[in-house]
Amino acid sequence: MNQDVLIITGATGFLGSAITIDLAHDHRIIAIDRREPGKALRHAAPGVRWEQLDIADRQAVAASFQYAHSQWG
Repeated sequence: MNQDVLIITGATGFLGSAITIDLAHDHRIIAIDRREPGKALRHAAPGVRWEQLDIADRQAVAASFQYAHSQWG
């Protein structure tokens, strides 16, 4: 099955974590946040790629998108 790749920012916050967990069932997720996700969140969404970075950092965001493109087109 060909899954969409979604990038979610604020993924460890209250809303972002709920969205990440829900969408991870049917999509490939790259979850971005300045904070490291807790163990419970990682366990609730085991297939998610977690990236700890600040979205104000253009180079870090570009690298994240480049990784997604190289892995999933």
